[in-house]
Amino acid sequence: MVASSWCPPRWSRPTGELDELHLLVHPVVVGKGKKLFGDGEQVPLMLLSSTTFGTGVVHLVYGPTEA
Repeated sequence: MVASSWCPPRWSRPTGELDELHLLVHPVVVGKGKKLFGDGEQVPLMLLSSTTFGTGVVHLVYGPTEA
């Protein structure tokens, strides 16, 4: 498991070493910031589960798509 404040390490995506991606999405609009994926980059993921908390935060769990 690798924890990160804004983005999983880039080495985990191209090599297929990503088992699950957990995202906590906060209902805040800031207008700019760092991108999770690069321009034009496609990462084949499917949503495994989602949980919405009373604060509006959404916990999303993604996993690799079946080949």
